[in-house]
Formats: sequence, C-alpha cells, structure tokens
Amino acid sequence: MFNCIKGSPSNNLNFREISFITWAALIRGAIAFGLVEKLDDHHFEHKEVIVSSTLVLVITTTIIFGSFTPIVQQCLLPSKSAEDELQEKLVKQREELEDEINDAPGFMMSPAAGRKDIMPSQPVEN
Repeated sequence: MFNCIKGSPSNNLNFREISFITWAALIRGAIAFGLVEKLDDHHFEHKEVIVSSTLVLVITTTIIFGSFTPIVQQCLLPSKSAEDELQEKLVKQREELEDEINDAPGFMMSPAAGRKDIMPSQPVEN
C-alpha cells in the first residue's frame, strides 16, 4: 500500500516499520468512544450498553497494547546504539579469537591481500 505513493525511495517504510505502525494503530479508541457518545438516545434504546461496552474495549486495548508497545518497538525497531553495541561486541570477540590463534603453538595470524588468514608459523614438512 505504501509503495503506491510517489516519493523518494529513501523514505520507503520497511516491513518492520509498517508492522510497528499497525501495532500502534490498535491502541486508538478515542474516536470510537466519541462517535458512540454522539448516538441519539431516541434511536438507540440501549445506548448505555453500547457506550459502556465501547469504553471497556477502549480501556482494555489501550492498557494491553500500550503496555507491550515498548517491547514490540525494541523487537521491531532496534535502536542504532544497540546495533553499534553488537558490532563492537563482534569486533571484540574476533580480536579475542585472533589472539587465541596467535597464542596457539604452530600458528600465527598474518595479513595477506587485505585480510587475515591462518598460516602455519613453521614450514610444513611433506
């Protein structure tokens, strides 16, 4: 649906962003309650039941969906800082593994062609 609207391709929403917007839309209920309040008492003899049912629905969905919104946001839209922390953690783990390999007898890390390969530190005898 969002891809039908013209605009900059950099402004397109991905599936996670659309999912979060949909989740946030589930909490809306003020309009429904306002419309129910405008019902004419003469046309609806059980207006009180409709109003109270709508109010219970609005309050319940607001509490349930509203309380889980931060969790859903963290799952669907991780912050850039979380991605940066993960990247730093992976770099640290790689460095630790390289140190372990360098400390292992018979192996060393050497830069070759812009990358690090595991090479035997002593010639291999055939």
